[in-house]
Amino acid sequence: MAKTYKEKLFDRGAQALSLTYELEDTYLCPLCGNDFSKESLKTGELTLEHVPPKSQGGKGIILTCNKCNSKAGQVIDAQAANREKLNEFTHGFLNKEEGYVGRAMLEIGGYQLDIAISKIDGGYNMHVPKGTNDPNIIKEVQDYLFELSSKNQWNGSEFKVLSSVNYDKHLAEVSDLRTAYLISFAALGYRYAFSSALKKVRMQISKPSEKILMPWLFTIKEPTPRYVIGIDDKLGVALVILGIKVVVLTMARPKKSGGKRDKHLTMHLTPSEYEQLELFSETSGLDKTKIIFRQWFSSFKIVLVSRVFSTTSSSISM
Repeated sequence: MAKTYKEKLFDRGAQALSLTYELEDTYLCPLCGNDFSKESLKTGELTLEHVPPKSQGGKGIILTCNKCNSKAGQVIDAQAANREKLNEFTHGFLNKEEGYVGRAMLEIGGYQLDIAISKIDGGYNMHVPKGTNDPNIIKEVQDYLFELSSKNQWNGSEFKVLSSVNYDKHLAEVSDLRTAYLISFAALGYRYAFSSALKKVRMQISKPSEKILMPWLFTIKEPTPRYVIGIDDKLGVALVILGIKVVVLTMARPKKSGGKRDKHLTMHLTPSEYEQLELFSETSGLDKTKIIFRQWFSSFKIVLVSRVFSTTSSSISM
């Protein structure tokens, strides 16, 4: 009987784990570190993890435990999804293309209505979808508008159109951090994901509401066509590029000339290092980004990880 996709992912993870930790037929959740047998696939304790989140078009590339997967969906991924919705709404409002913009909240006369907005003939069309508002509120707004019209009191009257979607910036960025961590795990394996260099990264993901790390994310102007991991062995920094977002992770320090290994980075970047990274936010395109990264990172390596998303190749390195 042919193995299912999740069984193949389990076997790849178990094989990589056995070479690193001398365990057999065991899969560790890369987020909480709990161990699971293949039977956990049947009980639902191990689940297929979409990276990035499924709401953002992610693909199932690894397994995580049901508890970690569900917690992320409820706490941080929902905030990232709302951020994308708000970005789409803003883009729809500002661009010149006609068509459906999105849902919004109309504030007028002390009332609030859920509305839908479209761009038609160079203007905006707003209408009230059926079943989304209290009929009494709709009647009150209609009476208010009728009164303004009958008394010709439009001058000085105000209304506001607000996005109906809000999000928590910190939690949305924790979702980005989680995505970058899982991509790194899929590409580089358990040895990197469970290293002490990422101790505070794992803590931040497990305690998303707390602010454990310094800022770990900056943006570039144009999205990269693929997910990219950039590694600087000398500084001990790894960058995971997700479209226009660049997440900063840490690596283990290389060995000194005397043979002793520096301590793992557990404090993330210093303020001065982060200020230098912010200079990259004005770069344009992947090629220019590579050049500027290499100017600052003396041994920076670009690693395309599109293979991670292929069902025919190993999704978890050894």
